[in-house]
Amino acid sequence: MSKLLDEVRNTLRVHHYAMKTEKSYVQWIKRFILFHKKRHPKDMGKLEVEAFLTWLAVKRHVAPSTQNQALQAILFLYRKVLKIELAWLDDVVRAKRPHRIPVVLSRREVATLLAALTGSYQLIGKLLYGSGLRLMECLRLRVIALDLNRQSITVHAGKGGKDRVIPVLTEVQRDVLNRARLLAGFGSLIPSNRNYAQQMRVYEGNTLRAGLSRMHGLRHAYAQNRYEELTGWKAPAVGGPKAKVLTPEQRETDRQARLIISRELGHERAQITAAYCGV
Repeated sequence: MSKLLDEVRNTLRVHHYAMKTEKSYVQWIKRFILFHKKRHPKDMGKLEVEAFLTWLAVKRHVAPSTQNQALQAILFLYRKVLKIELAWLDDVVRAKRPHRIPVVLSRREVATLLAALTGSYQLIGKLLYGSGLRLMECLRLRVIALDLNRQSITVHAGKGGKDRVIPVLTEVQRDVLNRARLLAGFGSLIPSNRNYAQQMRVYEGNTLRAGLSRMHGLRHAYAQNRYEELTGWKAPAVGGPKAKVLTPEQRETDRQARLIISRELGHERAQITAAYCGV
């Protein structure tokens, strides 16, 4: 099994997957093999994959996103490593998807959250709020990615290995980015004496000690603010009009705004903005 897993790692690196994704995929593939008593995946197929995914949902009660991550890891194994195309997996019991309510932070709550942080940790919080970056992307952000002349931030190899560009639109954004430039020098927001995992733990420790548990809400707040900038009205999640009461012209504006926001957040589907902006 170790030889196969090494081959999986090498293939993931050839396709420029993030290290976090690599570790996750390898763990899921290993669990899949152990679930079937160490049988080689070449000797298994559709039925074995469906059995494993169904077990995750029925016996382990995993979230839909977790089940989907396991599925993507196994599909990668078969398609990219073993060069085998699986039959359509139509007999999988799907994990139940809970109804998610968008995280809503008022401007006062955002100010309170940010005021509870100090130094570089406050700067990280302001970057999350002002640009919609993921925490991982924020910590790894390098000065070379900050182009204030072109009014943009370029995220290199974000989630899923994708690049994207985020606009810099306000003086507040420019001020935060200038401070990030001064702090990072020619590197990133990770000090030279720490690696990414260590800096993540330090950051999370600081936010917990400050009594903060809603830091992901800063990314939601970015999406909600951006929606209002693009449409001229508030997002449904923060009291704006629901989709069913919009005029045809407003619905098109809403659609275009959600496409822009999904790209800026690093998602492929505009539908994902329902989790940030509501419907």
